Amino acid sequence: MRLTPNDNICEPAKPDATDWESIKWYKVNRHVDSLQKRIYRASKDNDRYSYFTG
Repeated sequence: MRLTPNDNICEPAKPDATDWESIKWYKVNRHVDSLQKRIYRASKDNDRYSYFTG
């Protein structure tokens, strides 16, 4: 891929945006992970919650 002078000017701004995105998705994934663990624990502890696992 060819780099134009404009690409060089824009370069410093890209890592910041990417970092924010990765931080946001890290938080989302961590939240989803904890929810899944809670549901899994509930389904293991009690058969009434088995509909969570399908």
